[in-house]
Amino acid sequence: MRYKMFMFDTECVLDLKTDRIIFPFTKEYLEYQDWITNNPNEYSKLVHKGRDEASWQGLLEEVEEQEDGTFIKKLYHNDYTLWVESEVRLLPNQNYQTHGIQKTYHKDGWVDLTENFRNGLKHGEHKSYDHEGGVTTEGQYKRDKKVGDWFYYFYQQKQIQIHEKYYDNGKVKSRKEFSSSNKLVRDFNYDDSGRLHGQFRDSHNNSELRARGVMKDGKMNGLWVFYYIDGSIEYEIKFDNGTPVDRLIYYGMDGKIKWERKT
Repeated sequence: MRYKMFMFDTECVLDLKTDRIIFPFTKEYLEYQDWITNNPNEYSKLVHKGRDEASWQGLLEEVEEQEDGTFIKKLYHNDYTLWVESEVRLLPNQNYQTHGIQKTYHKDGWVDLTENFRNGLKHGEHKSYDHEGGVTTEGQYKRDKKVGDWFYYFYQQKQIQIHEKYYDNGKVKSRKEFSSSNKLVRDFNYDDSGRLHGQFRDSHNNSELRARGVMKDGKMNGLWVFYYIDGSIEYEIKFDNGTPVDRLIYYGMDGKIKWERKT
């Protein structure tokens, strides 16, 4: 076995959106810099929330060659606790490319995230965990894009909070959100270009239904019904390709029509 050990001379950056450390000149780093450039107001809000951008120096990297000729790369926090452990392969240009399983560890030692890579791209199973080893997120990547079913669980519970489905192009197909009592509170559906399309359902903060209807090509269609927080109908209106048609009917909380008008 042989080792390569060195210290990074450059600074790493804290991604304020995810609270994760990213290395300069990586794909994640460049995407983050693009996001800052294109979203200066959102970036400013994060900074002014008191989440000052932090940096780390002196991170240690260790690359170990295995008996079968493969490599394991380990990154350590500057207090020498293990941070990331990756299966990598050495390319002809003497750079290491992640290829296999990568595990990210919390400073307290427990596994925070497991990801699979192929030729440097996320490909395969993805899971994140809480400090007791319970799964908090699970899904699949294909060539760096989310595909299929993704599940997000309530903390320390094997209960679904969010269920997403993805097209093969990486765009979300549907998103369902559930309350802690397992009640469906939001149901959004999308076409493969990212526009809302299909059944739409939204709820108040108390999980009671707030609105339901149908979206087509990103526009409201058919009968839409809106509700008071107690579940009674507030008003209803019909749409045709995003344009109100027929009548708007407004109800009082007693269920009686208060007024109506033609659209």
